[in-house]
Amino acid sequence: MKQKIFEVGRRYRVGQTFASGASTFLENEILTFESDAYSPYDSSFAYQFRDQAGAVKTWWLHEDRPIDTWRQHFVPEP
Repeated sequence: MKQKIFEVGRRYRVGQTFASGASTFLENEILTFESDAYSPYDSSFAYQFRDQAGAVKTWWLHEDRPIDTWRQHFVPEP
């Protein structure tokens, strides 16, 4: 299993608009990280965030992709 990359309860700003699975992440949107899980069916890690309106968004990272990929999408808020 890969190392943890997000901190539960921490806020992250979306760097640029992108889609992942059924979720759309909007540039400059502020999200709070809630949990992560591994899906053996998809060979992917699922990272769940909650937006300021309370909706859950999931970012999928395939196990073959570099873990630093997260930096292309999310910026930790101070």
